[in-house]
Amino acid sequence: MSLTKEQIAAFKEELRLEGQACEGYTLGVVTALVYIITNACPTISAKDLEGFPDQALWQLACTAHEKREYLVHNLPDAIRLSRGELFAIHWGLEKKTPDLPTGSGIIELAGITHGPMMARCLHAITYPLAPRMAAPQ
Repeated sequence: MSLTKEQIAAFKEELRLEGQACEGYTLGVVTALVYIITNACPTISAKDLEGFPDQALWQLACTAHEKREYLVHNLPDAIRLSRGELFAIHWGLEKKTPDLPTGSGIIELAGITHGPMMARCLHAITYPLAPRMAAPQ
């Protein structure tokens, strides 16, 4: 029995969601940003945001986050985000980064949101026997 294209796509999506990377504005990230914007500003609907570029959505979400900071911590389970995407959205909005932090893992994302020293500390904790020179810069 072979798998259908839909089953293969669903399996790939599950693997992506289990990962720790944030590769950019995926459907889940855009949905989370629209959720934050529309719930912080009831006069704005999802239809109003149609066609907005990703960077504009991020800037609007940063502004909306200032109004209602709790929304980023209460995203509905229906919005499917990888661990890295959730981390990038939470800390990107908390630290008011100019753009959505992207990276191949939590350590790289922490380096973007908290600085390179934090990334080196996390790398040293996670990989205690690794050579110190291999730590992210």
